[in-house]
Amino acid sequence: MPHPAEHKLCRQRGFTLLEIMVVILIMGIILALASLTIGGNAQTRVRDEATRMAMLIQTAQEEAILQGTVIAVALDKKGYGFLGIGADGTMQPLQGDDALKPRSLDEGIRISRAEIAGIPERKQPLIVLFPTGELTAFVVTLELDEVSWSVRGSADGDIQTLVDPEPITS
Repeated sequence: MPHPAEHKLCRQRGFTLLEIMVVILIMGIILALASLTIGGNAQTRVRDEATRMAMLIQTAQEEAILQGTVIAVALDKKGYGFLGIGADGTMQPLQGDDALKPRSLDEGIRISRAEIAGIPERKQPLIVLFPTGELTAFVVTLELDEVSWSVRGSADGDIQTLVDPEPITS
């Protein structure tokens, strides 16, 4: 005759409903945390790229003041570059300044909107930085998936990053 403890061990095969529910709950929590981390990553990447753009435009603005010359920021969907007035009087890429070299946006990030006061949408967006510290008012929106941040500059020279900017008023 089998011992009662042995009989109990032989009968128990598999998991109880409670054990399965606990495992499913734990898996759900882990998946939820993983998806929040991924979404936060896009938010962080776009915010960091917008902050970098704002800081570089501020650097170019300070350079325009120090050099007493006009500097422009040319934008396209994948990046931006800094232009100065060449010997022939045309705008040309700045040379010899590593901080103001042409920049590509981080992978997947794009410029979804570039609104610049006084520039028609059909023309290449160009932000002009004057030696007085003033600039053309602008809003540049960077986007990755459903996440967007903007860099906004006002005519008085103030540059900032925003989550939900308002359109500029001329």
